[in-house]
Amino acid sequence: MEVEVTQENLSRALLHTSRLASSRNKLPVLNNILIRTTKTQLFIAATNLEIAATQKINAKIIKQGSTTVPAKLFSDYIQNLPKEKVTLSLTQSTLTIRCGKYSSSIHCVSDEEFPELPGITEKDATRYTVNAQDFKPDLQQTTVAASTDATRPVLTGIYWHAVDGKLYLAATDGYRLAE
Repeated sequence: MEVEVTQENLSRALLHTSRLASSRNKLPVLNNILIRTTKTQLFIAATNLEIAATQKINAKIIKQGSTTVPAKLFSDYIQNLPKEKVTLSLTQSTLTIRCGKYSSSIHCVSDEEFPELPGITEKDATRYTVNAQDFKPDLQQTTVAASTDATRPVLTGIYWHAVDGKLYLAATDGYRLAE
């Protein structure tokens, strides 16, 4: 893989995706960000197996390829580079990053170990348009009842349900219930 991309675009994409990669995951590959080329774009993704974040940025693709790199290390390094063209080149399991007079290499993990990302088509997606000033207090009142106990993960989320154009939110920790 060999790609040329602007530091601003890459840094922005990493900011949105790297938040999901955590060092507390049971699978070490989930600490990484997936980097994959398409014909004209660089695809960047991260997941914690509950949610996934993806970004596509325009890039000059010199050679196709894909890999995963440690999220925090890669993101922090790219953030500190000057706002110039960044060249990413992959040889075996090493990603070389060049930008101006800076050059660094990061050991990568094969993208084959990265979990399959869920695909959502426009047809299958559900869209909500909600006024933020109305939604924020409702969300705050509901999240209070959501559990923080990881041993019962089914109770750590908020249930969304739409009926007749109205959106209902519900959460419980097993003792409290908020709707």
